[in-house]
Amino acid sequence: MDNLADPFTPDQLKILASLPEDKPVVMLNLLRFRDQAAYSDPSEACTGREAYKRYSETSLQTIAAVGGSVIFGGKAHESLIAPPGETWHQVFLV
Repeated sequence: MDNLADPFTPDQLKILASLPEDKPVVMLNLLRFRDQAAYSDPSEACTGREAYKRYSETSLQTIAAVGGSVIFGGKAHESLIAPPGETWHQVFLV
């Protein structure tokens, strides 16, 4: 999914549409940050963590506008059941 403006595939949209409207949805976000964010414009240069912070400033407003909120956010430590070498920097439940 290269287009961030349209992050869902048609199959994923069908799944979302099939969820009961009267039940909450909890989204698990597993985050791994690049050392350097992948921006084509050199003036945008920053770390991956800084880029995610920029993104969060807008996305949290959008989430709140539809009644959502961050339930939990924290540093990821060791994964107990992930494939070997698979690590995450941060986790969020929204």
